[in-house]
Amino acid sequence: MNEALHTPGEPVRIDTPDGPAWVLRRLADVRAASTDPRLSPCPRHAAGGDYRGYDLPPEFRDNIISAEPADHRRVRALVAPLMDRAAANRLAPALRDAARRALAKAGGEFDAVADYAGPYVADAVAGWLGLPPHVREPYLAWAARITGPGWADVRARDTLPGMLAMVRDLAATGAHALLERRDAGRLSSGETSSMLFYLLFVWYEVCVDAIAEALAGGGLDETLAAHAPQVTAFRRFATEDVAIGGTTIRAGQTVLYSLRAASADGPDHIAFGYGPHRCPGEPVARAVIEHGVGAVREAGVKIDTRDSVRTNGLRTDGLRRLRASTVTP
Repeated sequence: MNEALHTPGEPVRIDTPDGPAWVLRRLADVRAASTDPRLSPCPRHAAGGDYRGYDLPPEFRDNIISAEPADHRRVRALVAPLMDRAAANRLAPALRDAARRALAKAGGEFDAVADYAGPYVADAVAGWLGLPPHVREPYLAWAARITGPGWADVRARDTLPGMLAMVRDLAATGAHALLERRDAGRLSSGETSSMLFYLLFVWYEVCVDAIAEALAGGGLDETLAAHAPQVTAFRRFATEDVAIGGTTIRAGQTVLYSLRAASADGPDHIAFGYGPHRCPGEPVARAVIEHGVGAVREAGVKIDTRDSVRTNGLRTDGLRRLRASTVTP
């Protein structure tokens, strides 16, 4: 399955642990499919035994990713200003401070993933969303489970009950601007909870993986092109028979867009997606990644890629162990 997900080529049918799916792997195919209304993220269009993704709690089902087009545009217009370039610029000082704190705590010799990138991203997201202590502490503990030393024994999907509890607690506090939009009646409770889930948990591994890959070598955009941290975009379902790249995808079948393979197909990467579903939070996500990488490079930390360890997943595939040491004059 890895070769099919990571290597550019014609559309291919794969078997995932949760059912079969088509994978689009060429940049041209992914771009064309990303703007084709016949490929819908709404699960009501699914048919047969194809992969549908794991089942989310009801509070997370009204999410921007799987919304109908009209709802997607409405929610996107409401939340995008909270994550645009101006928001990223305002966040920059806090990101620099978070990166410095994480680096100081990491020590002289450390794991650049478990001891630095993971804690930094969690701290940065917690600060940005204004998590109160009773939510912040379990969130940092969740992050340490996902990318800490015991990562191999944990699947993110198996932590959904804890994610749901944190989102419920945060939604009850009114601590973030998203909740002001909910209280003004512009976002439903389900849309608000789903967006908090997206910002707290979906971003986390993507940002950690991007930082680790960049530290292992190369500039950020070079890294995003060669190792897009999100291997596949959110699944789509064909609403009718669709021909893509010389292959006919039947109505109801599942389609995965390999951002990893398509980005490697060049010349421009699409690590944050493409078309109407391109990540609305890309400016803030990029800022989190850039400041995380920048702090390490400014400190002159030495990265050793020997004995590094990588995950092997359908959605994410990143480094989980990367040796680092502070260079002393």
